[in-house]
Amino acid sequence: MLNGFSKNVRIVTLGWVLVSVGFSATMPFLAIYLAEARSIPLVLVGAVFFAQGLVGLVSQVASGFVTDRAGPRRTLLLGYLVSAVSAAAMAYMVAVSLEPIVIIIMYLAFSFLRGLSIPSSAALVADDKGDPVRNFSIITMAMNLGFAIGPAAAGVLLAFTGYAQLFLLSAATALATFFLSLWLDEASYHKVPKKESPRPDTPTLTFILITFMGYLVIGQDIQPFALYASSFVGASNLVVGYLFSFSGLLIVVIQLVISRIIRRYGSVIPTLVGLIFGAVGYYVTSLSWDVPSLFLSMAIITLAEVFFVVPTQIWVTNRSPDTRKGAFQGYYSAVRYSGRSTASWLGSTALGVFFYNPALAWYLVSGLAIASTFSYALHYRKYRLS
Repeated sequence: MLNGFSKNVRIVTLGWVLVSVGFSATMPFLAIYLAEARSIPLVLVGAVFFAQGLVGLVSQVASGFVTDRAGPRRTLLLGYLVSAVSAAAMAYMVAVSLEPIVIIIMYLAFSFLRGLSIPSSAALVADDKGDPVRNFSIITMAMNLGFAIGPAAAGVLLAFTGYAQLFLLSAATALATFFLSLWLDEASYHKVPKKESPRPDTPTLTFILITFMGYLVIGQDIQPFALYASSFVGASNLVVGYLFSFSGLLIVVIQLVISRIIRRYGSVIPTLVGLIFGAVGYYVTSLSWDVPSLFLSMAIITLAEVFFVVPTQIWVTNRSPDTRKGAFQGYYSAVRYSGRSTASWLGSTALGVFFYNPALAWYLVSGLAIASTFSYALHYRKYRLS
């Protein structure tokens, strides 16, 4: 599958499989741990992920600038190393049941440190001479293959051990990715003494802001969906793990098809299609009261993600100046990361507010998807790639 890709793209791809296994083993279940094992109200659980979004926003933008100054390889290695250390610390804190506030603060630190590796790895891929659509598609497939393995592995671990072991798995995968990434070649663009302005122009900035709105929809598929499946439908941790594994495998299967659509129609039309799938998918979620219907809604939501993520990143990649690949990938990663985290806050809070009628929470998300679709459509001619 990796034949025809450069060495850097192959290493980044394998690294994203590993690190995504560890990250996806913790992320969906942390909300369940806080809400059910530590009895934290859903509204406060949502606030944790809102704070994570703010932390991620700062982390991604800062990482983008560090990447352009120090080089993607160095920044990526630092990110993976500190991620391993902070995940191991999280495992210890959960194992000895420290106060929830201490665990939450450490998780925010873990999120900030993990963010160092995201724009830097994307900058390495953007700097590659190969087809960017093909490169970012294979990276997305790798991430989601990890997301297919991680939650299923986490469900099995939870059946026999506890939540602390999930963070140990995350630490192990981050450390393994660090050693794998030692084989990367450093990019050369950051060595140019006179760099272009890192400030995005008005069309790019507007597109990024609209994309944040889109991620408020796309990001409902992790913590809010996991909380809904567990707390309202009554799905076990093992079933929740299978749901996310199903989503990851589905993306792996259909991502290459989507890459052909991007080449033919550009970035904006697939983005609109993705948001329409999002509106439909979360409406179907509002009707889901058993495990088979959860799988159906997850399938539609996954189609929304596949049509949305790569096209928006390709658009920003094509707009980035040659000497500012890290900064622009940092802007995009900041929007993706903070948008997803804010979505977790929004969705978890809505489920808490509409506890006795959770369908209303999903109606809200579907309405947001429709609003996002119109926002992109109104700017279609201005933002369509040539």
